[in-house]
Amino acid sequence: MNLCIIYEYIIEMDNLPMRIHYSISLGLLLGITLLGTLSVSAHDDQQAIDSPDELSRWCKTLVEQHYLAQNLQPRNWREAPVVDGEYYKTNLVFRIDYEDYTAECTVHSGAQRKYVVLKLLGKR
Repeated sequence: MNLCIIYEYIIEMDNLPMRIHYSISLGLLLGITLLGTLSVSAHDDQQAIDSPDELSRWCKTLVEQHYLAQNLQPRNWREAPVVDGEYYKTNLVFRIDYEDYTAECTVHSGAQRKYVVLKLLGKR
């Protein structure tokens, strides 16, 4: 028995909407496992940020994804999470190829992850 997952994206090209469809066919066991994984990752940005430490972890994930997409590996992380009134903030310092870089994340306390404001401040 196979499981088929169908995805649809709508994009605009030359001001005309285009639909892109693709599907993945998997064995049932693998499909159930993959569906569980997809549902968790698809809803990651829906989860609320309930502490400055949680914001630091999410911010680190976003920064890593950004730099790994450019084939750069951030290392040696230092975090400084703080509460500023109704907002959580965190400053991250990390190294890439012997250079220090900084990033800053801010979010209203209790807001979903998708509302995190990430600023990549570059080299120190």
